[in-house]
Amino acid sequence: VREKLKGTEHAVSKAATALPKSGWLAIVRKAQTLVQQALAQNNHLQAYRHSRDLVWFTLTFTGCLRKNECIQLKRHHFKMEPEHNYFKIFIPTTKTSRNGVTLAIAKQLHSGIDVAAIVRNHFGIMRHLGLSPEANIIGRARSPSTPLKSADSVLTAFRKVYIPAVASEGIKLPADAIWSGHTFRRGGINAIRDAARAKGVSDAELQRVLLKYGRWKSPQTLEKYLVPTNPALATLAQRI
Repeated sequence: VREKLKGTEHAVSKAATALPKSGWLAIVRKAQTLVQQALAQNNHLQAYRHSRDLVWFTLTFTGCLRKNECIQLKRHHFKMEPEHNYFKIFIPTTKTSRNGVTLAIAKQLHSGIDVAAIVRNHFGIMRHLGLSPEANIIGRARSPSTPLKSADSVLTAFRKVYIPAVASEGIKLPADAIWSGHTFRRGGINAIRDAARAKGVSDAELQRVLLKYGRWKSPQTLEKYLVPTNPALATLAQRI
């Protein structure tokens, strides 16, 4: 799909469905439940697997991280900033900066999701498994000390584990959706756009904020990530 549409205005929008905030919340809460269940059974390897997925789902959405930005992160790239309501992540290499960038992410979301706690809990599981501080925070499910070369296994779990799990609870995501590595990044930037509009942020200021947060250089590229509100997805919010 991506190759066919390469160079067209639909290249991003058709290659990845933007995950709606309501669907993201359902996925995150299901992952949190699976982590707690694994810990209750003293199965720390299984807990790592779900916690790894949870961290990836959370950071790529709330931080609008690209998939390759997320899988390169290590514990020392995080600064939890105890005096502030945000924490910082240093991303060593990005698509638009070889020197890396520092991103601030809110610790607690209005939806009740505690992003900082999700990260801290994952670090605790990593320490319990004896992983080196230099280990990537997103490792292989069966061999956590081995870094992932791509996010394919996380996305496979998203499609085969988490989507069916939330569907069994009555929360169904679009059957014709194209879920890819950009799904969470697109969903996150659209959620930020919607929240900013609700607060009355002007269009000019909104574009500036979104470009900076998503680390895009071109307004034209940003526009490809933004989607209009989909009424068919709005019903998901009633179920959260």
